[in-house]
Amino acid sequence: MEKKLTQGFYATLQKTQLLSRQAIEDYQRKLLEKLLRHARAQVPYYRDSGLLDVLFSADGKIDWSRWHLVPLLTRGAARDNEDRLRAEKLPREMLPLENDLTSGSTGTPLKVARTMLSRVASRALLGRAVNWHDQGPIGRVAVSKYVKPEFAPAAGGNTITLPGHL
Repeated sequence: MEKKLTQGFYATLQKTQLLSRQAIEDYQRKLLEKLLRHARAQVPYYRDSGLLDVLFSADGKIDWSRWHLVPLLTRGAARDNEDRLRAEKLPREMLPLENDLTSGSTGTPLKVARTMLSRVASRALLGRAVNWHDQGPIGRVAVSKYVKPEFAPAAGGNTITLPGHL
């Protein structure tokens, strides 16, 4: 199922990358609006703090000119609020979740949960990058990382496939 979704996401990337700047912005805002409404309703960190409220007018519409008023989520705040940054309810299409750990460039571990959509998007974006740089089809990609036992994937892990093998 993820293979088919990845192919669809990749096809969407190929089409949308050719849109005008305004069309891309409109498309992004449509997707971002869904995410913001979900976070405001289902993620305790955002719901309880009201951090996203600055974007919403009295009639519930988003005022994009106020985007700059939304504070950035720092790595420290994310680490300190790991549990409160997890949605209480997720749309079915985001499941299953996969726990992971990232240290980024700081070396300080941060627990993250990856949705099916984020995994699909990562594979499709990697495939597009490979095509942009004329690397041709790649069947398998190895990702080297240390994974603490509590975050280890199920036996066999995930296979990443790229265009030509999507």
